[in-house]
Amino acid sequence: YVGEDAFAGTGFYNNPENWDQGVLMLDYLLLKVTQDYAGGVLEVKDGIRTIADNAAKMCWELTEVVTPESLVHIGENAFSNCKKLEKISFGKNVETVGRGPFYQCLALEEIVVDEENEHFEVEDGILFNEALTNVVKCPQQLKERVILPSTVSVINAYAFEYCEKLERVSILENCVFIGYQAFAGCENLWELTIPESMEY
Repeated sequence: YVGEDAFAGTGFYNNPENWDQGVLMLDYLLLKVTQDYAGGVLEVKDGIRTIADNAAKMCWELTEVVTPESLVHIGENAFSNCKKLEKISFGKNVETVGRGPFYQCLALEEIVVDEENEHFEVEDGILFNEALTNVVKCPQQLKERVILPSTVSVINAYAFEYCEKLERVSILENCVFIGYQAFAGCENLWELTIPESMEY
């Protein structure tokens, strides 16, 4: 685990020679992307296994992220508040994501998962774990109505936050947990079905 700005202020961090077009990496870690990163599309280099917590938060011009086969973990709030981020692609070896990696990515339209990935699945545009028991993230620009699979038991924190087009959600009987701010900011959500199975 590498926390936010773990190496901020160090000689390594402050040496411009260690930054590659606004991206700071250390061995297998992607530590930081500058807020003024101008590339639009961020293609994470092969060999990177971890994107650190808050690594690319508030990258104002970032529109797309492509991850390599080597990537295993995306950290908490890794791409939060990237207001122009529209698309992110998961490589086949991504196993875990931290809390709220796409928090307030208001332009997010599409999440793509490699068909060989054994840990995540996209169904009807929504990112789930592979077993379809956890809702990980619904892109903010996705759809008006959502009927979750009957297999869903957990809706992660921030899963549907600021999905401003969302009007109706049907949560079926197996769901027992809805996470922090899961539907926060869904200003057009007016119909919500909650099952009796809810325990928390």
